[in-house]
Order: sequence, then C-alpha cells, then structure tokens
Amino acid sequence: MVYNVIDYGAKADGVSLDTDAIQAASDACFVSGGGIILIPEGKYLCGSVRLYSNTTVRIEQNAKLYLCTDESVYGTLRGKYDTHYIRDEQELMGLPVETSLNFMQKMFLAARRSHTDNMFYACGAENIVIEGDGVIDGQYEYFFKSETGGEDGTYETLFSDTVPRWQRRLDEGLLLPKAFRPHIVYMQECKNVRIRNLNLLNSPFFNIRIADSEGVRCESLNIQTNKRCQNTDGINLSGCRNCFITGCRIVTGDDCIAVSSGEMPPRKYSCENIVISDCIGSTYCNFFRIFNGIDADVCYEEGVATPEALEISRKQGVKNVSITNCILEKGGCFANLVAVYGAVEQVHIMNCTEACGGKDAAVFIAVQRKGRIRDITIDGLECRVKGGVTVQGTDRESIERVVLRNCRFYIEPTSKLFGNGLIDPLVQYWVSDLAPYNMYIRHATDVRFIDCEVEWGEADIDDIWEIADEAKRPQIYNGLWREDMNPSDSWPCIDAFDVDGLYIRDFRGSAFGDADVVRVRNVARLVSDSKADGGDR
Repeated sequence: MVYNVIDYGAKADGVSLDTDAIQAASDACFVSGGGIILIPEGKYLCGSVRLYSNTTVRIEQNAKLYLCTDESVYGTLRGKYDTHYIRDEQELMGLPVETSLNFMQKMFLAARRSHTDNMFYACGAENIVIEGDGVIDGQYEYFFKSETGGEDGTYETLFSDTVPRWQRRLDEGLLLPKAFRPHIVYMQECKNVRIRNLNLLNSPFFNIRIADSEGVRCESLNIQTNKRCQNTDGINLSGCRNCFITGCRIVTGDDCIAVSSGEMPPRKYSCENIVISDCIGSTYCNFFRIFNGIDADVCYEEGVATPEALEISRKQGVKNVSITNCILEKGGCFANLVAVYGAVEQVHIMNCTEACGGKDAAVFIAVQRKGRIRDITIDGLECRVKGGVTVQGTDRESIERVVLRNCRFYIEPTSKLFGNGLIDPLVQYWVSDLAPYNMYIRHATDVRFIDCEVEWGEADIDDIWEIADEAKRPQIYNGLWREDMNPSDSWPCIDAFDVDGLYIRDFRGSAFGDADVVRVRNVARLVSDSKADGGDR
C-alpha cells in the first residue's frame, strides 16, 4: 500500500514544516504492517521522522527534502508509536546540572543525540528501504560558523606568519561546527536495510550512520558534502555485519566510508563481513577509516564511559573487510587503520587507485595502546601522493602480517611535521595527516613488499627546516621528539625499525637524496633483493 505524504497534510512548499505529515504517513504504514511512504515532487522541510519495519521511503524525482535547522523541533515530533528519548545533555551523560561541557564532550553528546537529531531514524526495525531519484539537502551552512579560528573555536588562528606552512596547509579553510548538528539517516539495531539511488547533499554531520545492524546495502548513492566541514562522514558502519557498499560517489570533509566495531560504549557487536566495491571518493581526510576503540578511548578519557563499558569495547573488533575497484579522486589518506582497543584483522584492498593525492600518506596503519592489527593485504594499489606507507605499532606483536603486492607509488614530498619518522608511541590516531614520506615500518612482525615500485616526484620542502624549531611544533610532541625526526632532505625509500620479519622482493625504487634505498635498525629476519641496504640489523 502507498502512503502519499500529501494526503497526510504535507504542504511541499519548502517553507511549512512537513515533519508531522511524513511521520503520520510512517505511523499509518506501521499500523497496516508495511508499505511505501511516497514523497512526490515538491520541496519539503523536515525534522526527525521515525521509520518502522517493512517500510519503503520513496523520494521521487524532483522531490527535495530540506533538513530543518530549528533545534527545537528535534526529539519532540515523534510518531505516536515511538519511545521517549532523552535529549537533555546533563541527563544524557549523567552529569550534574551545573557541569560545563568541554569541546570533546559536546562532540560525543552530539553522537548520543543520534536518536533524536536526524531526518530519518529507525531502531530495532527490519526490511527498511530509502530510495528514489530525489534529493535530501542537509543545509550545512546553518550549522557551521562562517570562519575559522577564534577563542572558542577548535583550531588556532591560521592565517599568520607565525604559523608554520605545514600547519596552514593542514587546517586552513576548515569551518567550525556549532553545538547542534543532525544526521541525515541514522539506523540502530536494524536488519535488512537498503539505501539506494539517492542524492544526499550538504549534510552538517554524518550522512548515513548505521549501528549494530545486519544486512545493510548502500547502492548508487551520490553524497556531496562541503569538504571544509568535519564529521561529515559519507557512510559510517558501526558494529554492523554482512554489509555491502557499491557504486557510490562520496565527496566529504571527513571519512568517505568508516567501518568500526560499534557505537558508543558499551559496544554490542564486532563489525565483520563488509564488502565495498566500485566507489569513488574525494576528501581532505580518509577515503576509508577502519578502526576499533577510538570513540571508547576518548569517552573514557573524558569520563563518559565507565571502565566496565570500556572493557567490553576492548573485546570487540573489525574483521573481514574487502575493498575492491575504488578510486580516491583527490584527498588524503586512502586507508587509515587504527586499533586503540580490540583487533582490526583480515582487511583486503585490491585494484584501487588514488588518482591525485593530497597531504596524507597513501596508506596508514597504526596501533595505539592495547589494540592489534593482523592480516592486512594491499594488492594493486596505485597512488599519487605526498607520502608513502606507514605501519607503526606499539610493539612487534601489535601489527602482524602486512602484505603490499603489486603497488605503485608516485610521491611528491611537501613540508609537514613528520617527514622523517613518527613519534613513538603515537598519542593520537589522526597523525596520518603528518605521516612520513617513505615506506616507514616501526614495531611490527612480518611485513612484505612484493613487486612494488616507488617513484619520487618534485619536492616542495623549502621551509621544512622551521619544523626543527620547538616553538613551531605542537607542544604535545616536543617531549616525544627524537633526533632522527629532525628535518632532512634525504631519506631512505624503505625505513624499518624494530621489525621481526621484513621481506622485500622485486622492489623498484630509489632513496630520496643520498640515503640508502633501505635502512634497517633492530630488524630480525631481513630478506631482500635490494642491493642498497643500510643500517644495522
């Protein structure tokens, strides 16, 4: 049965709030056991709508839904079959009324408000489809400040001669978010969800966020978000199983596709069996972020998660992720793998391209604290980037069995904080922005380069020496700085330290400057056909 929202009072004039009408159609669909909510041609202003099982939302061609920018309408216009959701920030976090929230707590408060702050929401439902040739417009410009910097902002004032060029390149142009930002689609604990053929534009926060769900398909989506806006992930899967993402084009200011072990602590499920293919991305951040424990770590540090909840998070992980035939047109890191807690394992990246790389490393693999990364294969990756491949753990057992096969890297070095080697231990998960230029391996077991090639392009490092000035480095790093991280215009093609099992076969590439092609320090079981190995074993 078809439930046309016009029949339930929608004005479709782009001015009147149509949330009640769309929710009424969803309620009627629920009572009858399922059907199609039809959104015909017109302009709709929509707050938050609850969807139920066996429901298809069909947004027809020339239909355009605008995300309502009035915070007061969220969490109050739910369907009559809905449950009450807490929205008060102190009650949500269990904090005293007089508590003043810091920036990070506000960020995670926004995540916990996902139940209320969104356009379409479903919980515990199955057989949900959102489809059509229409448009959902998130109106991001109402949810961000118009300029960077400021005393209450996230970032420093950047356009100044006192700020190093590497820092200006990293942060200039980013917009500061306001406290209130809704999602477009948020699904929780659902089964058999399909989102296809939609145009999602200008989201102020996550475009599609799906948590603790099974059987999710995202197909032929056109996601276009302002690249200056952070936290605007294209598709974010948390604690999901048996999911497919294919044929999507994603432009965003954050991760194009993120795969993690679960929602805010306590986490309910590991994330496993994710297949991604034939997608195109463009971002200043990561094309793919595959991670475990980041949210739990920050929540715990901020006093949001309990130690018991954190312990649950440590036992969860991400497993069996396949990425094939994907192209990063322009942007940052191709694949950023991070395990703060738990494990990230069995990730396979095949026949992919980074056509015009940005500031980041092509591939960045890291472990913080008690996480583990195992069994990673990158086969047939071609990149034009500002940095190579970084694999860095906390000890030799933290990262095991990483294979790069048939990969081609064209590297054009540019001034950035960590050109020669990362800090040890890592103190943040986002340092892929600053990862070394070369193939940098530190604290790992069984890393293999097979039939790979590195070609160096023209370097733009005229002001690299200013990084040696402690006053121009972030204070958090000064105590961790090592002599081998001091600026240099010469570095090996492969640089390995504290590695048990480094295998290099049919590798073609030269060092930059007058360094050895391969430099090894404290490396056991080195097998290489390179004729220019340097350093101690």
